[in-house]
Amino acid sequence: MTETNLMKITVEKWSYEWALHHIKQGHTASRVGWHGNNQWVEMIHPAEGSRVAAPFIVIHTDKAELIPWQPSQTDQLTNDWTVVPRLPPILAKIKEQDGKESDDE
Repeated sequence: MTETNLMKITVEKWSYEWALHHIKQGHTASRVGWHGNNQWVEMIHPAEGSRVAAPFIVIHTDKAELIPWQPSQTDQLTNDWTVVPRLPPILAKIKEQDGKESDDE
């Protein structure tokens, strides 16, 4: 008979573990300590039929580049993470259209 001991793990708010939990839920996360103001990470799920076999995390850089990302030790040990809930697709589309209309004015 195999015995399993399940431990309840407490995760500190603002930690990398806390942010990673939210990233896996589909949200984006960013660090206050990053040099670029407009940088965040998110999980990408490959399209069906893609040669990419598993989800992976990317960073959106302040130069609007999308790059595969792996956290540094500093990223993992700091407690300055913030989480931004992802907008549902319909709200994201409305927000995008509102931005285009104000650019036209």
